[in-house]
Amino acid sequence: MSSTLRRCFVLAFSDFLIVLLVLFTARWFITLPRWYYLLTGGVIWVVISVFTYKLRFARYKQIRYAIFSIIIIDILSSIFFYFLLRPLLPELHYTLISIPVVIMCLEICLYFFARKIIIKKIPYYYENNYLDASVEKGSEDATKYVPEEGPEDLTYLIDGIRDLSFDEALCWLNTHNNKFSEHTFFLSDSDPKSLYTLSTLSPKLLIVYISFSSIRHLNTYLANANMVLPNGGYIAGHCTTSGLKRAKIMDGNPPGLNYIFVIIDYLWHRLIPKLPFTDKIYFFFTKGRNREFTRVEILGRLCMAGFEIRDDDIRKGEFYICAKKVSPPIATKPNTGLLIRLPRVGKGGKMIGVYKFRTMHSYSEFLQAYVYQHNNLQAGGKMADDFRITTIGRFLRKTWLDELPMLINLIGGSMKLVGVRPLSSHYYSLYSPEMQEMRIRTKPGLIPPFYAEGTIPVTIEDVQLNEKRYLEQYFAHPFATDWKYFWGAMKNILLKGAKSK
Repeated sequence: MSSTLRRCFVLAFSDFLIVLLVLFTARWFITLPRWYYLLTGGVIWVVISVFTYKLRFARYKQIRYAIFSIIIIDILSSIFFYFLLRPLLPELHYTLISIPVVIMCLEICLYFFARKIIIKKIPYYYENNYLDASVEKGSEDATKYVPEEGPEDLTYLIDGIRDLSFDEALCWLNTHNNKFSEHTFFLSDSDPKSLYTLSTLSPKLLIVYISFSSIRHLNTYLANANMVLPNGGYIAGHCTTSGLKRAKIMDGNPPGLNYIFVIIDYLWHRLIPKLPFTDKIYFFFTKGRNREFTRVEILGRLCMAGFEIRDDDIRKGEFYICAKKVSPPIATKPNTGLLIRLPRVGKGGKMIGVYKFRTMHSYSEFLQAYVYQHNNLQAGGKMADDFRITTIGRFLRKTWLDELPMLINLIGGSMKLVGVRPLSSHYYSLYSPEMQEMRIRTKPGLIPPFYAEGTIPVTIEDVQLNEKRYLEQYFAHPFATDWKYFWGAMKNILLKGAKSK
């Protein structure tokens, strides 16, 4: 028998003895079924414990996860036994609640005993299992810092903490902060107003000690940092992204339970803080600490605050980022709801709001230039390998459900049924002057012209040629051209399965 199997058997048998001890002791005080029912109940309880991986104590990297797992599974098991015992004990007394509570406490004691005697002898338990950066989609193409382009203090900082864990990096900063210049400041206060005192001190580099996820008013904080920094000034910070947190939970807990913990963590740290009626409850208990942001959201917030990303890297389970001030903050409200309104170039060059269902992470709209710089374009003129798109968003795009709200624009008259795609300002700037002028002479459309031709353009030059052919025909014969392109698109979509990614 292998050591792992032997260890599992010992824990399962110990749990079985705990259950029997509690049940047979309770018979002296509470009316319970015959002994063979209790014996069967003990077997069922242990079987549930084994199949839910509750007793895989060596899988837990955090004590709180182990205790929480025991409590949750024991509560669910107790509910199951309640309905199982109702035919045997028509009059269930409230004192029966004490039985699962005592079992739960003894199982927690069993965990601590196993942790001290067995688990601590496992070599890997002492090792930090650092996650690979690939757990964050798009991190492999992230911006890498170029020493020649940044201040000397920033180069010294990045080189000093490059191969360190977060705790080691923090220790390194505390012992080396006297080696930085007088224009570098270390920030440990999460209050945005604390940055006002730096406005007269000519800071060139701000190093934020605290995690971005612990700053409640992060947008205001970054905007104030922009205000006190000169053009070309830098800000550097860190946080544990929601993707990294999810990967840590999945890796540090038994299979099955890890999914439960991920869901609970998502509800508490991601969903509840964003709902209008529950956000106050969340901030009351947490004081705004340990919220979870996606990597996209952190990048987008910095860009919205007027910074350009100069380095973003995931090292030993922590996300590090530095950015350069290039402009004042963008005075616009980000799209964070399910139904979003995106600014697009319309007829006459006027900006219109195009409605869609959200398919990207929050603050994605501020990363157009960043994504284009790293990813370029794919067939159909969309960003290639766009890490901003969520899992649900990919499904919505594949089925075109995300574009259903554009019917609002069609009814409102800002778009027509067939026409060139509505473009963002950044994407529009990539077009040739001739095509820019041609595009704004008509309204954008819901159905792009390349569907009618049956060949999806690959490069931006192909997109422009396709749109130019359509526009030249449209300006000569508007109704006939749209009629032809509409039925051509329907034929290719319905019969040939034409689609963009």
